[in-house]
Amino acid sequence: MREPEKSRIVVGVAPTRDHDAALEYAAAEAERRGSGIRVVVVMHPHWPGPDGLVDVELVGDELVRTDLALLRQCEERLAPWLSGSLPVTTEVCHGAVVPSLVAASRDAELVVLQHHRMSLPHHLPTLSVTNGVASRVVAPVVAVPDGWHERTSAGPPVVAAIENAALSGQVAEQALTCARRTGSKVNLMRAWSYADDLALDDPLFRTATVEEWEGHLQAELEREFADLVAAYPDVPSQILVVHGQAAYVLARVTALSRLLVIGRHEPRRPHGSHLGPVTRAVLTHGRCPVMVVDARPRTP
Repeated sequence: MREPEKSRIVVGVAPTRDHDAALEYAAAEAERRGSGIRVVVVMHPHWPGPDGLVDVELVGDELVRTDLALLRQCEERLAPWLSGSLPVTTEVCHGAVVPSLVAASRDAELVVLQHHRMSLPHHLPTLSVTNGVASRVVAPVVAVPDGWHERTSAGPPVVAAIENAALSGQVAEQALTCARRTGSKVNLMRAWSYADDLALDDPLFRTATVEEWEGHLQAELEREFADLVAAYPDVPSQILVVHGQAAYVLARVTALSRLLVIGRHEPRRPHGSHLGPVTRAVLTHGRCPVMVVDARPRTP
């Protein structure tokens, strides 16, 4: 295991929320990667008034700043999950939550957040911190649902949501890398439906039967991903073509997965989200951790 040069896994925690699932996931991932952890809490700016006080709470017999008490609790929670060689650092940021977390994650290799409303049946993810961070941070962002226990999740596969090699090569590669670390198998999953695929410029799509079209997709994907899959001979993998609208298919499959990897693409607006409707839906209804990665091809 390599010696970590700096804390490469950033965990964002909220002052008023539970964060055990995110901390447990981050600890397990730190052990797999040999990386340190930096726990970040964002507090609203304290404008010095007449008394100049900040939020404090009573811990034992002493008054402690709320933000520092939270970070100390996180360190104590992480301690039994980490080997002694992996460092844990903490940081308090003041400002708007999403920009502060994005700035704190500038040098991270992974960002972990606990998405407290994932899998709730009727929640509307307006102004979600997870969506905002996942749409702006360069590094992969993992949203961990409440109640997830990473250390008891061995067995289910890692699933990559793919379209084709040009659009989803980074997604598939990240899924294979994660599966190699966890000893899991990988399902490269292509969901299709007549409603979603109407824009395809393929004459076969309009004349083929369902079986013929799925066979065509299967053969094309196996050809396109053959070199990438061959680069991971130790990772069992298969390509699955599933009929159904992508958001529904992928949200449903998270109940039987240990991780779902999905992409985000080039933003069309300077400051808007570029997660896309399928990624947002999976973040809303996912039952397992969802990793959002930059799907754009790497620039040489």
